[in-house]
Amino acid sequence: MKDGTVTRYKTLHDVWRILSLFEQSAGEMSVSEIARSLDILPSKASRMLRAMEAGGLLERDAKTGRYRIGARFLQLGLKYLYTHPLRRTILPHVEQMSVDLGLTASWGIFRQGRVIIVDRLRPSVAQTVPLIGSEMPLHSSSYGKLFLAYLPEDQQQEILNTLRYERLTPHTLTSAISLKKELAATLARGYAIDREESSLDVIGISAPVFDESNAMCAALTAAYKASRSEVNEEEVICYLLDKSAFVSRQLGSSRALHHEATVDIPGGIDAGL
Repeated sequence: MKDGTVTRYKTLHDVWRILSLFEQSAGEMSVSEIARSLDILPSKASRMLRAMEAGGLLERDAKTGRYRIGARFLQLGLKYLYTHPLRRTILPHVEQMSVDLGLTASWGIFRQGRVIIVDRLRPSVAQTVPLIGSEMPLHSSSYGKLFLAYLPEDQQQEILNTLRYERLTPHTLTSAISLKKELAATLARGYAIDREESSLDVIGISAPVFDESNAMCAALTAAYKASRSEVNEEEVICYLLDKSAFVSRQLGSSRALHHEATVDIPGGIDAGL
């Protein structure tokens, strides 16, 4: 391999390291902070940051000289989400879920160890997507537990070993042992549930969607306030399982789900989350 090729690969690696810093940072960073974090010369960091700024990947504050993520990322992220091949099939069902159940409905995917919400709809605000692109905690959300449950055991264990078991509420599972038991239960029943583990007074239920290779490719989720006594949890679960099975068949899956039921919920359940 020629020296020039090695240099290009190393430069790309350094660009990725810079972007990873901003992903972990809550705000702006200076050239010296970035250079120190990556153990590179400030002059090299400055050259790379200027190049990334020219491409719109980063923005520089004219007063402070500090850098932040650029608008180009928003454009690329939205393009990724809006052109995702599953969206054309799944989004109409999520819209119908929100109407039928009268609850917040969403769907998401799992990429590089992270849950990404693609669309999230509230029944009282049609066609809104307030949390598009946001991540969900793996150890507490119904999304996270569902995707983890359906991973091959070696991949699942690798993630469990590296998770930060942050206590988000008094109900959050905070150890690999307790989470692993919950994942086994999730796999056995065919859906995941978050009982105020991520946020107080919020219950989330997620059901798996399978593709033509019978691999889990997405999750459908309904969420509602735990204080809403009129919500029939069993009906919501049956509806989600039925809907996820239907979408899976649309995608060409022959996988037999644990539960399939057709539930008629006339008029939905009033007032969403």
